[in-house]
Amino acid sequence: HDFKLIAANLSAQANSLFDVSSNNKPQRTAIIMGNEFHGVADDILQYCDEEVMIPMHNSTDSLNVGMAATLFLYEFIKR
Repeated sequence: HDFKLIAANLSAQANSLFDVSSNNKPQRTAIIMGNEFHGVADDILQYCDEEVMIPMHNSTDSLNVGMAATLFLYEFIKR
């Protein structure tokens, strides 16, 4: 269905949400959110076009998945 699949994932290869959201995005983008403990499963990550993370301060590495989804959607629709 011609979606760009973006995984919200805390990994070494993940790009910053703020860098990705400022690029030209395809008309159809799906954001894949994992659960709060395990993240996005590896068998799903293999289908994603890109991994993206929310930059965090003070060694914090996670947010509630609802809050993370809110930030992702806000960043993607504001531009």
